[in-house]
Amino acid sequence: MLSNVPHIIAKLQGSLQAKDIDLASVSSMVVSTTKRLLELKEDGRNTSWYWKKRRRNSSQGVSTIPPSVIDHIHVMMESTELISTMSVFDPRHLPSTEEELSEYGMEQIKTLTDFYSVEQRINVGGDEGISQPDIEAKETESDWKLFRQ
Repeated sequence: MLSNVPHIIAKLQGSLQAKDIDLASVSSMVVSTTKRLLELKEDGRNTSWYWKKRRRNSSQGVSTIPPSVIDHIHVMMESTELISTMSVFDPRHLPSTEEELSEYGMEQIKTLTDFYSVEQRINVGGDEGISQPDIEAKETESDWKLFRQ
C-alpha cells in the first residue's frame, strides 16, 4: 500500500515545479492528490494484512496509523487558494471580449490586496516580528485596471 505514496507525492511535486504551471490549477492538484491518498488509505484498510497488524498492535498498545501524509500536505499547501488567485496575471486566462475584460480579475486582485496590504506576523530565525505591508490596496486596484488592458 505505501509503495504507491511516493509516486503520488512525486506527481504532485512535479506538477507544482512545472515550467508552464497554471497557478489556477494548484488547488485542484492538491485536492486530487489528497483524494487519491485517501482512496489508497481506504483500499489498505480493506486488506487482511491491515486487520491482522491492527489486532497485533492494539494488543501491544501500539498505534498502526502513522502521521498523516495528507495532513502534512494540507499544512504545507494551506495557501493554495491565495496561490491560485495569482493566476490572474497569467495571460492565458485573459478574456477575449472587451466586456469581460472590464471586470476581469477584480475579485482576485481584491483577495491579493487584502492579504498583501496588511502587516503580517513573521518568524525569521526564531525571532518574531511584524512585516510592513507590501502594497497599498487602492493604488494596486487602480494599477490593475490599467495593466489588464
